[in-house]
Amino acid sequence: MLYLSNAFSLGMLQHPISELKVEEVQQHYVTHRLTTEPFVSSIGHEATAQIITKLTGVYVNCHRRAIKLDRGDELLVFQLKLRLPEGKILSEPELMELIENKLFSWRLVKVTKVGGKINGGSED
Repeated sequence: MLYLSNAFSLGMLQHPISELKVEEVQQHYVTHRLTTEPFVSSIGHEATAQIITKLTGVYVNCHRRAIKLDRGDELLVFQLKLRLPEGKILSEPELMELIENKLFSWRLVKVTKVGGKINGGSED
């Protein structure tokens, strides 16, 4: 399953022992994935959903939800390079300024393996 979020947390992992691959990806990769595959949005802020919609041309809904990533799942993470004040809703000019100044980055988080032992610990 492909997920879209504005954050990543270890609490998003279904299994306590998981192996991840994290890489920076470019805008064209994200746009391609979102236009060719179904995805689940867990974007927690309306302003961020608007930015992503503007960047990709794909409608992204704001839906603050808990997700659990399992083996094979992928998470596209949109990260602003600045922190918005709580409750801040960006205007169209502010959104355009963020986009034009490239004040964001993308990461792809892949869950490649779950379970097993780590350093002689207990098995998942």
